[in-house]
Order: sequence, then C-alpha cells, then structure tokens
Amino acid sequence: MTQERPVSFHISLLSGGIAGTAVDVILFPLDTLKTRLQSAEGFIKSGGFRGIYSGIASAASGSAPAGKAILTLSASLLLIIINDRVV
Repeated sequence: MTQERPVSFHISLLSGGIAGTAVDVILFPLDTLKTRLQSAEGFIKSGGFRGIYSGIASAASGSAPAGKAILTLSASLLLIIINDRVV
C-alpha cells in the first residue's frame, strides 16, 4: 500500500476558490430564473430571460473566499482527525 501525501495548504486554497466560483457561475442564472418564475408579477414582467447574469460578478467574488475557507478548514480538520486516530 502506498502512503498518500496530504494536500498542501496552497492547493486547498486554490481548489476551494475555484470550486466556490464555479458553483456560483453555474447556479446563479438558474437561481435567477427560479426567483423570476416565483415572482408575483409573473416571469415576463419580472425580467424574463433578460439579464439573468446581472449581478454575477459580486456573487462570484464573494464565493471564492468562502469556498477557500470552507475547503481549507475541512481539509485541515480531516488531517487532524486522521492523525489523532488511534489505530
């Protein structure tokens, strides 16, 4: 059996930032459409398909730091749990 090396801190930060941004970029327009479909004004009056990417820059810029923090924290806690486990 080969011993796997733990993922470095920098790789966790980079992957978390990419993952958080990717999720928001992919799901943001779907969430906008869902909100417009649920609008009391109706889909067309609330904007229809126009501007479904409006506001995505602020959402994506906020999701990168959050993704970094979550993935780095979970990777660090996993290493602590694995290393403290008695075999």
